[in-house]
Amino acid sequence: MKAECPFQMNAMISSANSTNLPVPAFLNVVDIAGLVKGAHAGQGLGNAFLSHISACDGIFHFTRAFEDKDIIHVEGTVDPVRDMEIIHEELRLKDEEMIGPIIDKLEKTAIRGGDKKLKPEYDVMCKIKSWVMDEKKHVRYYHDWNDKEKGTKAPQAAGKIHTDFEKGFIMAEVMKFRDFKEEGSENTVKAAGKYRQQ
Repeated sequence: MKAECPFQMNAMISSANSTNLPVPAFLNVVDIAGLVKGAHAGQGLGNAFLSHISACDGIFHFTRAFEDKDIIHVEGTVDPVRDMEIIHEELRLKDEEMIGPIIDKLEKTAIRGGDKKLKPEYDVMCKIKSWVMDEKKHVRYYHDWNDKEKGTKAPQAAGKIHTDFEKGFIMAEVMKFRDFKEEGSENTVKAAGKYRQQ
């Protein structure tokens, strides 16, 4: 299913930039068959389910919370909390499986190969490994996850995408949408002193 995401900024920005072709954002929703206990080891749809999940940008969880004698639950009883725990654990176990090869590759280049640019990535992956494998927790709950990214300047943010972006970065011109909406155009935002370069 493809659903258009209403975005009030889209029409305003398009009209301010003299374009009659605003491009709406769309959300593609794909129903992926249910996950069962042991999927990381091939049970149920197993790896097929987990490969579908890895191709997604986001996951909406829907679990059954109703009784119906004509619809048999794979676990024998209806318990949405247990079902969510199974889903989370199966995803965590699949993450465990994927972490090893990534760390091995980074260790070869960053540690043994001496690639200093990859050392921070290796360090982060080691933290993830500890969090996911040793502490048995999910990556999304990692408490320090975004602390270092707060306040990142545009050149460094561009460098996270690709190192060449940071090296060749000239500047970003930035304004708040609220200011753009209040002032009505880029030029009036600049004239009001609410426009910055970084």
